[in-house]
Amino acid sequence: MAQDRQVAKPITSQYHYYGSDRYEVDANEALQLLAGHPAVFWQDAPDVRIDIESGQIQLSITEKHDQLCLRLSPSFDSRDQVVMVNETPTRLVAYAVNEAHRKIAAVLGEKLRIPATITVNVSWQRTYWQAVIVRGK
Repeated sequence: MAQDRQVAKPITSQYHYYGSDRYEVDANEALQLLAGHPAVFWQDAPDVRIDIESGQIQLSITEKHDQLCLRLSPSFDSRDQVVMVNETPTRLVAYAVNEAHRKIAAVLGEKLRIPATITVNVSWQRTYWQAVIVRGK
């Protein structure tokens, strides 16, 4: 199956001192490649099939108490390459984290609060978000 060959690409072989090969998997890359694969199972429950889907990190803007709250969802650590979220016991979503996400997270922190009297215009440009804040009212 073509998808199996793609998933096998992150597997590398390294020779060890005692004449044996050691195989390693780049889990971040493999998890993204497993999205949509029809035969993924839990290691501790091999009869339970799980679905892995690709997701997009989102910038959410909510209004509360005369303030706008901007945050990225799901949240991630600055070193993360992929964030896995269990949506149900048999459904996982893999969110790839790129440099643009890290830059936005550096500005927002956990969340950024601004007065609701300011208008926020968010647009998608190339591979990252651009948030433009315009004074209102």
